[in-house]
Amino acid sequence: MTSRPLPQTLTYLGERYRLVDGRIVLNWRDRPVSTRPRPCHYCENPAHFTDDAGHPVHKTCHEIAITADLLATGQDVAA
Repeated sequence: MTSRPLPQTLTYLGERYRLVDGRIVLNWRDRPVSTRPRPCHYCENPAHFTDDAGHPVHKTCHEIAITADLLATGQDVAA
């Protein structure tokens, strides 16, 4: 039996995130859901969630955008 490595964590804009399979994972369990979707800030498809700035986004689109920004800025990942 092989054990899975512990997930890495990183800090982005003062927040701590888990890094799983090369992408950050957001915890949106308690995030309110809008009953009226608006176009996603990234892909323009209808989205029910908003980011911290109030832009409508999909969780996956936001995770990919943050990961891309981290790779572009070259910030270190802390285990």
